[in-house]
Amino acid sequence: EPKLLAVLRVSLPMKSAMAALSENMQHHLFRFFLMTLVLGFALWLVVWALIQRPVHQLVAAMERVGEGDLRAVMPAHGTREWKIVSEHFNRMVGELSRGKDTIERLHQEQLTHADRLASLGELSAGLAHEIKNPLASIKGAVQVMRDDLKSAAHRETLGRIDGELTRMTKTI
Repeated sequence: EPKLLAVLRVSLPMKSAMAALSENMQHHLFRFFLMTLVLGFALWLVVWALIQRPVHQLVAAMERVGEGDLRAVMPAHGTREWKIVSEHFNRMVGELSRGKDTIERLHQEQLTHADRLASLGELSAGLAHEIKNPLASIKGAVQVMRDDLKSAAHRETLGRIDGELTRMTKTI
């Protein structure tokens, strides 16, 4: 059976114990606040480096493409996902550039073709004018000769000539 050998009585004033407790609590709160601040800043850096910066780069590249600069590229760095986004964006811009080049080439070909057709039209109009004038003169002379002739056979021949001249004039 245990025996009680001595009793120790400790007495501390409450004021000093509360002051020590309060000072200890203030130190812990300050350390907690400082650690929260440091961790928050570190988290912000990680978010900025992994998300915000690539998003800003993508938006800047998209704005350049929207303004017509099809040489804009998105650098392929960062996380695996951002590399995939960069590759797809760059491939899309490349396709747009090739499509634009094709459209410009086809447009130039159409302009050249239209210019050739316009020149051909001008030539045709000039040629038709140069042919119609002599035909009209010949037609007039044939009609005068037909009216003056007494021979029915000759008038019939000149009538056929007049008909062919009319057909040629309508064709031109």
